[in-house]
Amino acid sequence: MTDIRTSMMQNGPAPAVDVLMQCVTAMAGLDAELRFIWLNPALSDLLGAGGVRWHGTLLEAIDPGASAIVAAARRALDGEQVVLLRQVAVRSGGERERVVDLAFSPLPGKGLLLEVLAVASVGERTSPLLSESLRGFAHEVKNPLAGVRGAAQLIGRRVEGAELRELADLIIAESDRLAGLADRLLRAGGKPRLARLNVHELLERVALLIAAEADAPAVRRDYDPSLPLPIGDADRLLQLLLNLARNALEA
Repeated sequence: MTDIRTSMMQNGPAPAVDVLMQCVTAMAGLDAELRFIWLNPALSDLLGAGGVRWHGTLLEAIDPGASAIVAAARRALDGEQVVLLRQVAVRSGGERERVVDLAFSPLPGKGLLLEVLAVASVGERTSPLLSESLRGFAHEVKNPLAGVRGAAQLIGRRVEGAELRELADLIIAESDRLAGLADRLLRAGGKPRLARLNVHELLERVALLIAAEADAPAVRRDYDPSLPLPIGDADRLLQLLLNLARNALEA
């Protein structure tokens, strides 16, 4: 985010807002009165309501009484410096609270850029074993992933061959999966997302990923259509199967 912040400091917020609206990191712009002037979709989803609902709302609307968030924003605004908050509770539109890390960065015109750097449910603490450098990496990697995803979408619209469109879709799906892995690092200890899943579909995804790699061998399929649909976390099971396949190739 350093380049975007620098651009906004030098040129004002308008040229960069369109970029920030596409980021998977939850962000918002605040005016000098600490009112929301824009929210990107990621923050709108986090707060549980559309950006229009929050437009013009004071920052204190998400502060569940302790005023630590508003006080930190004031320090950033008055001192013209970046202020970080670790493990503070935030109230969403549905009155549900989440524990987050926040960053306030000063902008031209006495405004602030708000970033939500990590999210967990109330009562759920981030792992002490997760280093700050790893959390920083998980946070920063999500923005280039959003760019990769957008580029793949453009390629998918412009190419004509079905095989190339399939590869573009694969890039999009893998970008989403990596963004999900980054979210899991930022929310260490989060519960698995359990649902009925089709193991054959996951195996086909693994076969496509392996086939897209250089010097990949031919994949032979021998599925049992009578297998029942198990309950599991599709993202984690896909990662497990992919690790097994790549280990087999390397061995």
